[in-house]
Amino acid sequence: MEDEKSEKGRNLEIVFLGTIVVLLVVQSLFSIFNFVGIQQLKAFFHKEDVNVGTSEFQDLINQKLIDCELKDEKGDSVLLESLIESPTLLVFTNHSCQACQSLYPELKDFSRSNQDIKIILITTNTPEENANFLEEDLDITQLDWEVLSGIRQVFENYNITGTPTLAFIDEPGVIRNIGYASSKSQIV
Repeated sequence: MEDEKSEKGRNLEIVFLGTIVVLLVVQSLFSIFNFVGIQQLKAFFHKEDVNVGTSEFQDLINQKLIDCELKDEKGDSVLLESLIESPTLLVFTNHSCQACQSLYPELKDFSRSNQDIKIILITTNTPEENANFLEEDLDITQLDWEVLSGIRQVFENYNITGTPTLAFIDEPGVIRNIGYASSKSQIV
């Protein structure tokens, strides 16, 4: 009887230790992907010869941003162009998108170390959903990001067919780079 209990105890220990090892490996991989993702975000901004590799965005590169009316979390109308006063990263997103959710921590880190670049999330979510999102994520509120609801026309204007998609706008309001972020948080 005691041998059975001690064997069950050893088996439980092995399972527990195995679970810890797996969690440590997963955490290490996640940290590596985050580091790689942050490095790729930085590279995304500093490309001199922009080539995003996808034809749907080629017509937008080096063009003035397409102004549009968006809704803030209170439901008030905001013109996109009025928010572009410095280099800006537009993040076309949806809060229920898993790839978008995995990108948010990287964007937060990037935002903290690149405070000269403004971040604007343009979502497919409603103003109310955006307000709830901001209430749940105080980091984003503290980082002073704009979180705006876009309509279908906004996504069509920028040829957005999937989220997350990133567009870098420079100070004069010109699109310098645009591309998809993959589920591994890489800029394509």
